[in-house]
Amino acid sequence: MAARLPAAIRAELVRVRQHLARPGPLSRADRDKAAFAVARLAECVDRLRAAHGLRRGAWLRASTPLVTLPHAALLGSALGTTTSAVVLHFQVGGAPWPALGWASGGVVAAVGCYFGAVLVTHRLVWWRRDVVLRTVEEELAALRVS
Repeated sequence: MAARLPAAIRAELVRVRQHLARPGPLSRADRDKAAFAVARLAECVDRLRAAHGLRRGAWLRASTPLVTLPHAALLGSALGTTTSAVVLHFQVGGAPWPALGWASGGVVAAVGCYFGAVLVTHRLVWWRRDVVLRTVEEELAALRVS
């Protein structure tokens, strides 16, 4: 089971609940399987809770370790393109203030869009984990009782 995926945790919880809701008494093996599955779910919820507490930078590095390099490359290429455009503008004798204003605006827009996208994605993932943690903990407590 994927330990940090909220959908996998919820799917496993539904599977255990259906297993326990079968008609008739459960055999000892079925009860042991259900107890093992509930214990594994509790471990996964604990790992999800630990991942839920990560700050944005740590979350980005943990969730997408290989994607951060392309992120940095794209941001660097946007900044490099803007810088080279300003340099070329000055070489052909363009006025400095409009070019610097547009270049600064482009840099601010690129950096703002990048960090805005990371922030929105982090909040979406945080909200999904929060919903799963709130609902799954209650259902796990009910399964442990029964």
